[in-house]
Amino acid sequence: MNMKTHILLKSIIATLMILSLLLLLNSCKPVPAEVNEVEAKTEDSIDEEEVNGVEAKTEDSIDEEKVINFEVSTIELGFNPDPDLIDISNEVDFPDIPQNLEPYRGFIDVEGVWGEPRAGYNFGYNDAFRDVTRRANVQIPTWKWLVFTGEETWLPGIGSVKDLDGGAILVALINVWEFPGEFLNAYLLHGFWAVGEVWNMSDMIDNKDYTNPEYGEYTLETLAALRNHYLNQLGSDEPNPEFRGQCGCAKQCDTITWVVVLRWYDSSFRLVDSGQWISNS
Repeated sequence: MNMKTHILLKSIIATLMILSLLLLLNSCKPVPAEVNEVEAKTEDSIDEEEVNGVEAKTEDSIDEEKVINFEVSTIELGFNPDPDLIDISNEVDFPDIPQNLEPYRGFIDVEGVWGEPRAGYNFGYNDAFRDVTRRANVQIPTWKWLVFTGEETWLPGIGSVKDLDGGAILVALINVWEFPGEFLNAYLLHGFWAVGEVWNMSDMIDNKDYTNPEYGEYTLETLAALRNHYLNQLGSDEPNPEFRGQCGCAKQCDTITWVVVLRWYDSSFRLVDSGQWISNS
């Protein structure tokens, strides 16, 4: 190696060492205070505007130009339907709540009422929606039922529910469509939700333009059985003990505001019936 090459190599090595030193010094600079000062919040100090300002939409109704901001603090008493909910309650003959709900104590294989099983049970969650916002995404599976119970709820596309007299709420839904959906950022306070199969919905018929719906009696009876079962669970004297406390106290519910809905073939939600159940005891 000649002298010139040796000097050139020493210059390159020296330059690299200086650059490495500069990079090391730069990485050791203190992080600006505004980066470090991340606000840590507890459940009690969460800004309601951050919780309530979450865009809440069903998967099928997402529209970038239409933002739905639901504020939990504005839940009113009773059932307050979503503007997009289609009311078919005057078009169907939905069974009334029987005086005696005891035959519906077992799940809705109500032998002696309709004589055969109507639906199955897949899974459920007690004390659901445990995030501090009380929000969660809930899938609406194909050809299945869903139930929500608790102190109050809001489901995009259906609306908000809160009992008039401080009792529980019950929302029962059957998805008659072959495609699933989803409740995004749904809200449920101190509640339970569950899902299961519906064995037969062949009497729910519509044409390709969804302009000639036929709401079959068989599926409506299945939906009524589902409602009756959970009314019994929430309000009877000797129900499943896991359902106690959904009225804000450690006992069964004297009143329950209930809503029953179909998810139709065009992905719309259709109100079958609603009301308030009052205990006989």
